[in-house]
Amino acid sequence: MSRKLLAQASGISERYIAQIEGGNGNVSILLLRRLSTAMATPLVDLIGIYSTQRGTGALSCELLTAATRDTDSR
Repeated sequence: MSRKLLAQASGISERYIAQIEGGNGNVSILLLRRLSTAMATPLVDLIGIYSTQRGTGALSCELLTAATRDTDSR
């Protein structure tokens, strides 16, 4: 997906998406959710945390997965 299409689908500016891609954007979980929805990608996959990780990563994955289920069921 091009940056232009992603910007249109997510409502986030192309410039800000470029900053996020470059690791310079201060992105919130809400913006990540908008990006994941626009890309039809689970939020957990977008941020690269997988359930096979241990410790904080696994807990974060479980919390994000639960939050995604809660949001999707509304």
